[in-house]
Amino acid sequence: MMRCFIAILLSDSVRNQIAELQEDLRRSGLKLKWVAPENIHLTLQFLGEITEEQAGKVVAILEQAAAQTHAFELAAEGIGQFPPKGTPRVVWVGLNGETEPLMDLDHRIREALKREQIPFDDKPFHPHLTIARVEQGFRGPLRTSEKARQFHAGTIAADAVNLMKSDLRPSGPVYTSLGHWDFKSVNHWSVDENGRILLPRYKHCFVCGSQNPAGVHLEFAVKDGKIETSFIPRPEHCGYRGVVHGGVLTAVLDECMGWTIISRRKTMCITVEVTLRFKQRAMAGQRLYVSAECVDCRSRLMSARGQITDGEGNILCTGHGKFIPLTDEENEEVERYAGWENALEEVHRKITERE
Repeated sequence: MMRCFIAILLSDSVRNQIAELQEDLRRSGLKLKWVAPENIHLTLQFLGEITEEQAGKVVAILEQAAAQTHAFELAAEGIGQFPPKGTPRVVWVGLNGETEPLMDLDHRIREALKREQIPFDDKPFHPHLTIARVEQGFRGPLRTSEKARQFHAGTIAADAVNLMKSDLRPSGPVYTSLGHWDFKSVNHWSVDENGRILLPRYKHCFVCGSQNPAGVHLEFAVKDGKIETSFIPRPEHCGYRGVVHGGVLTAVLDECMGWTIISRRKTMCITVEVTLRFKQRAMAGQRLYVSAECVDCRSRLMSARGQITDGEGNILCTGHGKFIPLTDEENEEVERYAGWENALEEVHRKITERE
């Protein structure tokens, strides 16, 4: 039997920043059982004691999960406790950034573990980095300085998932990696399991940015010459009593129509005019489907049309947009800023090969 857990490991620079935080908290008088900096990690699932046969099944699960996951980035920042009020049991550093792919990864692994009947701690997943545990006699709540609350340890490049073995010793646990599986590299475009070409995303964009906490987090794809996506609006996207704000729908449809030009002309573009007609209310909590196609991408003033529908195919709004292309120099600047590394040229080539 082996005591195991599934985790994403941290860089030395992030661990060093957390070690400095721990030292500051020690000096402030907090008497806690501190996690050794080299042992700090992001736990996905704690498996406990498993057999070698079960470990083999976990390996297969992680291999498949990694193959379905693109590398993503997290920000280690802030400090808190579990439970959030009263006497703490755990002190943690929080995680922000691209949490959506992290939650998707956790969900896929959990479901696979259940199917294989491999036991694990099935409590709700709250991404965090444990930095200390409470010793007997400590009474909360945890009081920290403003400096600690504003703590930022930098970026965690989540590019692999690990199966770890934990050996408990008097001096503390010793962790050993039983294997790691790399996520798909971020080449800014890819092809999904349905054969659709997935388009580049700029992580801070309101519409497609995975690191914009207020954003819609869309992923656009090319299918049969059209651009498509879907999303479930959240309460913060509403204007009135659960109704999605028209400005959010405008931004989404504008982005989708713009990508029809970008994918055809191998160039970014600027919106000159967008006209929308709203036919029915779009409600938060229901999945909405967005699609657009190019009308004219040959002249300098290019145009596209699109629509948003609900799950039953009802048209909620339609739109028409006009766009002008950026210059070569402006395109290069955008690609550098977004970190896309010639992604537009590669996407254009892939689309052309299929036509």
